[in-house]
Amino acid sequence: MSEILEDGTCPLHLRLQLRRVMGEASKESASPEADSCSSITSWIKPCLPLIAAKLPLAEVLSVRACSCAGLEWVMQRGVAQLGGASEAHDRIRTRLWIQRVADVNHESADETVYETPMRRLADDALRRRMEAEMADARHDMEQQIRAFQVEVDRRMEQQAVRVHAIVEERVQQQLDTILVAEMEKVRAMVEERVQSRVRAVVQREVHATVCEMQVRQAMLAHENERLRAALLEQLDHSDLCFRSLVWALSPNATGFFARTLRWMWTCRRRFTRFSAWLLGVPPDRRRENLRQ
Repeated sequence: MSEILEDGTCPLHLRLQLRRVMGEASKESASPEADSCSSITSWIKPCLPLIAAKLPLAEVLSVRACSCAGLEWVMQRGVAQLGGASEAHDRIRTRLWIQRVADVNHESADETVYETPMRRLADDALRRRMEAEMADARHDMEQQIRAFQVEVDRRMEQQAVRVHAIVEERVQQQLDTILVAEMEKVRAMVEERVQSRVRAVVQREVHATVCEMQVRQAMLAHENERLRAALLEQLDHSDLCFRSLVWALSPNATGFFARTLRWMWTCRRRFTRFSAWLLGVPPDRRRENLRQ
């Protein structure tokens, strides 16, 4: 409070009221109870830092609300340097100073007032915090990008493997189809060539057989004609001889010899016709015409 009064930032009526309150407080502290409290406090004052070091930070800070003496020794530098109280005290003092600065300049539009080492300290702290946040964000972003890249690479590899398998399957199907078509074509071509060769061989064999049969038939026909000519010649000769013999005899002869000759001539004529019929020789009409 004395620092605030010496600072002169408060209005005059407030400073007068603060001095009056402080004067009344100093009169009360002159009483025997205050002397006893101050004596007790002064007696245990060397041990207070050790006691504060054994207490939790929350209990040490709650001592400030007990009495003015507790507030004084809790806020001492010796106590603040023990444990985590130093950082808490620094934060409290910093907030109080910032609050005082804000109260003094809350209606001012001049920003140059804040161009102080405190502003630079705040800016440096903000910059460090933002740099740390940016570094963390960059690190997280790099990790996410790396993970995303790994996932993309994995999926691309899977897609490439899948596409490669599909392409191989389709190519294999097309190759199988082309192979089947080519095999059918080759089989048809081979069958056609085999059939043409078999047809040619059969035709040659049939032609050779036909030629052989024709030659044999011609030979048989020639032999038949020769035999026919010889038979006709023999028949003519025998007929002439027989007629000469018959004419040599009397036509009206009734003897045994004449009847025998007639019977032999009849048998010979029938045998000649039967032989001609067996050999396929047409009957000789010329002889019958001559006989008539």
